[in-house]
Amino acid sequence: MGIIQDSWQAHISIAEKAIALESVSEKQLSEWIKPLIENITDDGAVPYLLGAGERYRASPLASTISWLEKANLLPVPVLIEMQEQLLVLRDQNVSYDPKNGIAKKASEDIGGWSLGEGVSVWSTSCAIEALLDSHGCGINYADSFKSSVIWLANQRQSDGAWAYQLHSNCSTNVVMTSLALRSLALAYTEPNRTHFLFSAEDTRLLEQAITSGFNYIKENCTNEKKKAYWSFEGKPHCAATTWALMALRQISLCNAEISPNCTAFYEKIKDPALLFVCSQLPQKAERWADEPFVYEGGAKYAPQKNYVSFSATLLPQLFELGVSPFHPRVIAQIKWLIENPSDWKISTYDRGKICYFTYAMVLSSITSWYQRVGSALAPMLINSTKAKIPKMFYGYNSMLKFQ
Repeated sequence: MGIIQDSWQAHISIAEKAIALESVSEKQLSEWIKPLIENITDDGAVPYLLGAGERYRASPLASTISWLEKANLLPVPVLIEMQEQLLVLRDQNVSYDPKNGIAKKASEDIGGWSLGEGVSVWSTSCAIEALLDSHGCGINYADSFKSSVIWLANQRQSDGAWAYQLHSNCSTNVVMTSLALRSLALAYTEPNRTHFLFSAEDTRLLEQAITSGFNYIKENCTNEKKKAYWSFEGKPHCAATTWALMALRQISLCNAEISPNCTAFYEKIKDPALLFVCSQLPQKAERWADEPFVYEGGAKYAPQKNYVSFSATLLPQLFELGVSPFHPRVIAQIKWLIENPSDWKISTYDRGKICYFTYAMVLSSITSWYQRVGSALAPMLINSTKAKIPKMFYGYNSMLKFQ
């Protein structure tokens, strides 16, 4: 193995002392993460599919960074190497990729990610979030991607929202608006904001973009008695709802000129929205249904763009929003993930091999849950029947009716 692989392996050797996945599965953390370490390149790029050695793209790398970093599964040197590669992939393709994808950007898209995939709001939002990590590493490159933040803010359409691309064939929706909003709000929140040195004109643009996006999100929320949700393609949608909440949460952390109205709305809508998402989680240990979140015919750089969300990878974000890792449906979903690693695929485009980023996101979801419930309870929750769970929490069967 190379330097980056050795550094990552050393980090995991330490981490698995606290994350004892062998207590809930047949493998240790180091065994689970081995395919990721083996498939990363010496310069921090990751393939689209595990074992494929091709299609090194920006948005899969960005998603991998974001989920692994938040689960504390990346050592800082590897995080920095991956972020530097992500910056390269904005404007270049890797030389050793036999399938390099798009070879040229449109002049109006110079600031956006990425060359190989074709510039989009999706890939640019993902990249900005991955660079604004909790360790404060990526913000040191603020000068290099400040133009990308401004580019993203300028991709709003006439209704103040975002589509997959600012293109005649792409319609605005809650999914893309939420992703763009979260990245912009993250860039505008201190201490990140200080590093970007936004001009007065930049500041006005960002405030207008965040405000108009918030209004769109608010207006497109469906609020029914005890539940609230956002839709995609006319259907209530777990990813759209989760990502809208994540955007609202981040906006509420911005400066006082932007956040008050958003904060009040977020606090009002969060619980009923989380109630909707949790109601969609399967009661039994079975796969949480995938959801399409990009469906564009005639996109700017390709005839068709179809992306699907592996719903279980929403769990770390749901935990951030306040969903309990002890929720019986969450436990059932984690149990299914642990017991069915060969099914960590999205059927529409994972053919035979698992996507690198999907594997990373699912593994991060499992470890995020494990770290929240703790090493003592994790094996009991996974290995026990639903009927025994209340007794574990309270020391007696809390469901008994006392006479």
